[in-house]
Amino acid sequence: MLAAVVKILATRRYPGPAFDQLEDVEVAPLSSLESPRDDVEGLIVANEPVPLELLQVVPARPQVWSVVPRPLDAVDMPLSWGNIYAVCPNCCARAPLGQRVPSMPCTRCGGEFEIAWSLDHYLA
Repeated sequence: MLAAVVKILATRRYPGPAFDQLEDVEVAPLSSLESPRDDVEGLIVANEPVPLELLQVVPARPQVWSVVPRPLDAVDMPLSWGNIYAVCPNCCARAPLGQRVPSMPCTRCGGEFEIAWSLDHYLA
């Protein structure tokens, strides 16, 4: 299975195997961010307020599968899913991502949606 590498910015190192499995992580204090970074696709922050200007906030749900990083404390998600998974835009079901295909069906609601592989649609 080919999994996409997601660039993550974390405000500190977190304990546990999930964090260690992330392939492209930069650890830097939140105060070092002055504006959104095009190269960062995920932000891991715990117990710190994040300035809204650093986030992409959208008023509506996406119409594509959102590609999201695996939570560090995930317990109900199979390890075989890897470091990223998808969230259905219709019913919010979670699904593993295999090869980098343009779309996939949801096993829960039956809808077929494109997958948001680019940062422009990274909305979850």
